[in-house]
Amino acid sequence: APWTTTGYRNVTSPAAPLVEFARARGARWLTVHGEDVAADYGNARSEAQAIRDQAGLIIVTWVEGFSISGKDRVRFLNGQTTNAIKALSMGRGLRAAVCSGNGKMVADLIVRSNVDRLDCVLERGFAEPAVRHLDRFIIMDDVTIRRTPATATLLVAGPAASDLVERFEVVVLGRELAN
Repeated sequence: APWTTTGYRNVTSPAAPLVEFARARGARWLTVHGEDVAADYGNARSEAQAIRDQAGLIIVTWVEGFSISGKDRVRFLNGQTTNAIKALSMGRGLRAAVCSGNGKMVADLIVRSNVDRLDCVLERGFAEPAVRHLDRFIIMDDVTIRRTPATATLLVAGPAASDLVERFEVVVLGRELAN
């Protein structure tokens, strides 16, 4: 099984600062696909309820990704996934699946539209097969697929998530502008 209980280990990945942040706040740890994950901070039930009622911050360390650039990127990925990539507005994201010719799932991903590329994030271990699969279909398209460096993602979830992100942006950007 990919989920196992573990104690905290020293982390040398790009997620290390976020893992240290969680550890300092009493996180209990699981290992998911070889990556340390903060399972909860002592009361999983109340933490889940807080996310359902308001908002919560989740440190996501078990993902990897790739980007697709080139003038045909939207048309290309739209034809290779199960969701309408062409309807995706700038700065927004959606979930899509990459499937084989006989309908078997290759990868489940989140696609985010940026000015010059589409960023795709998926569970660790699935980026390489997805890139290999998609690369087979680049024939006359102006498309480049690149693996992105491992990172950690902050997921803000819950009905008040957008308010929390806006407050966070004001605080962070205010500090950056003041320095």
